[in-house]
Amino acid sequence: MPFPGDTLTLKRAIGHRLLPLNLKALVRPGQLPFERRLGTEMPLVVFYTKAQSLFSPYTDARYAYTQITFPNGPVQLLTDGWITVPNGVEMQGSLANDRLSTLLPADWKPTQAVVPSAPAVVLADVQSLSERMTRYASEKAYIHTDRAQYVAGDTLWFKAYLVDGKFHTPNALSQTLYVNLLDATGKRTVSRLVHMDSTGHASGDITLPDSLPSGDYQLLAYTNWMRNADNEFLFRKRIRIDARNAQPDNRIASESKGFRVQVFPEGGQLVEGLSGRVAFQALDNQGHSLSVTVC
Repeated sequence: MPFPGDTLTLKRAIGHRLLPLNLKALVRPGQLPFERRLGTEMPLVVFYTKAQSLFSPYTDARYAYTQITFPNGPVQLLTDGWITVPNGVEMQGSLANDRLSTLLPADWKPTQAVVPSAPAVVLADVQSLSERMTRYASEKAYIHTDRAQYVAGDTLWFKAYLVDGKFHTPNALSQTLYVNLLDATGKRTVSRLVHMDSTGHASGDITLPDSLPSGDYQLLAYTNWMRNADNEFLFRKRIRIDARNAQPDNRIASESKGFRVQVFPEGGQLVEGLSGRVAFQALDNQGHSLSVTVC
């Protein structure tokens, strides 16, 4: 070690601060022909004499300088210098971001094995993932209802959407959507088959049986394709249904005491000049049917 005030030079450090390199002890064979294990208990100092750098602490050797330490033991690398198991290796200096193959001694001659480089392996994995996502396309369903609380005997109106599970864009992969109404025990009470259009949209309705008891129910929507995945990917929506003539649930409250009237023309539309039947219903602000007088 130099005394205080002494200039640190490479010439004085060799044999004291720097010890000769034992290449066989530094680089050992790995488990596979194209693998190597590299490590030493002491820090490894590397000079690259074809480039200049101020990283070097030695005044007479201002070459590109890197110090490598192996705090957790040898690292595993491929013969082209890519580290596969770093084991916490630490590199400081001008070549710290380079591959180990450029830092090793010039007389190290790795086995000339044909090994895919890391970028090629990563690219292959990405391509494989993309192919799998294309081949096994996923779907997501969504049901939008006209309200969240109903009375037994009401009509539940809904709009259905199918989207691509990857990009969330409209999807027409499936043409049929299954919509089920489940009670609190998971028992199916009503089922509907909804035919989706070419844009992945559809409208429908469910007439709630008069005999349904009060409770929390669940809308379950899915396609046959979606059943290939876990049940967690099926669409579920909670709704409240009160029994007819039962005390309404106060969990959905409103300060208004108004009402609204829904009109349902026969065939869905009124045609000028033609007679037709028109059905209507009056509902309060909680979705309960009201008795009205037609004048």
